[in-house]
Amino acid sequence: MKGFSLFFLLALVFSLSVAGQEVIVLTDEEKITISSEVELFNDPDNTLSIEEIQSVPFEKNKHKTVNIGYNNTIDWFKLSVYNPGNNDVDRTVQINKFLIDKVTFYYNENGTWNSISTGAHLSGSDRSLNTFSTGFPVTFTAQDTLTFYIRMVSSYSRQFNIAIVKEEVLIKNDIREGSILGFFTGGLLIITIFNFFIGLRVKDTVYFHYILANIATGITVLAIRGYFSY
Repeated sequence: MKGFSLFFLLALVFSLSVAGQEVIVLTDEEKITISSEVELFNDPDNTLSIEEIQSVPFEKNKHKTVNIGYNNTIDWFKLSVYNPGNNDVDRTVQINKFLIDKVTFYYNENGTWNSISTGAHLSGSDRSLNTFSTGFPVTFTAQDTLTFYIRMVSSYSRQFNIAIVKEEVLIKNDIREGSILGFFTGGLLIITIFNFFIGLRVKDTVYFHYILANIATGITVLAIRGYFSY
């Protein structure tokens, strides 16, 4: 019995390689970072469809994070996840970055490829999830391996982590990002009001220049973090 438990534990922790295809084993952890397990393919001509992409040679990511830099072409990601449990499991495949123009998640259902999209350039109603990162809800069937493809086009840096997370992780992430936004905006507002009254009192225009600098800083930081896309 102990031997079986140890084998099952090892199966949950480590990835398997089946027929040359990297398989990620689903565990019950709140978050499983899988960046080093995904497979990558760059489509320089931006022409491949979901049917065609299945026959191209993907390469396994060799780093702990996905870091493709900047480019104007389409990147594809492939991941296969095995659920060893006896029950279907609901999770979210999370790309820990919001500033992506458009990313499409392809999944096979009853022999037909379906897709859902999200990204900073889509309206809220068109996104798969309205969170501070990019995510796609997925149901992993019991004792089955599901293969997914992700198609990404973006003018922003393509450096991020990919993880399989529970819903509560997304909620925690949104609370943290919302808190950062609140503290940052509140701090800038206090500094701006302080400089305004000091400038009026001493009649020195340099304080009003500080105000403009604060506003410019705030707009820049909020834009970089993707808040304006909300």
